[in-house]
Amino acid sequence: MKIKLFFTQIIGFTFCLIPCILAILLTIQFITSDNQGIYDWQTVLFVLSLYMVLLCGFILSIFLIQLIHQFLSKETFTIKNLRIANRIRHCLFIITILVLGIFPKFYQMADSSDAPGILLFALVLLFIPLFIYILSSVLIGLLKQAIYLKTNYDLTV
Repeated sequence: MKIKLFFTQIIGFTFCLIPCILAILLTIQFITSDNQGIYDWQTVLFVLSLYMVLLCGFILSIFLIQLIHQFLSKETFTIKNLRIANRIRHCLFIITILVLGIFPKFYQMADSSDAPGILLFALVLLFIPLFIYILSSVLIGLLKQAIYLKTNYDLTV
């Protein structure tokens, strides 16, 4: 069991590093580009949305690491875990809203290259965090029910 949680903790730290690496790569790409700071509003909104999504992803990774530490300390069904799970759900909702900022750039690319499939790709990018948000909402409801049942069971014993 400890090996499984150790690997889960390593994966959590890896997820924490991925947004940092992506932010560094995105910054290097825009610093070394040929445009030298001349961008249209769609590109600026796209880049700002990406940076904000990366920031929220980093915060989400920190909350996941906190949740893993709670599991390591054998405190699974607690109010603290419920608060962390709610914060994760809020981060997912913010990411879903921020992903809407990429649509103007994807529309511009689809219009210029006459490829409507690019907009479908943008929709997929929107629905991934939305579905994870819905799944986390259901799991938070189950966690609330488990905490309620645990407190009732503790009172009976």
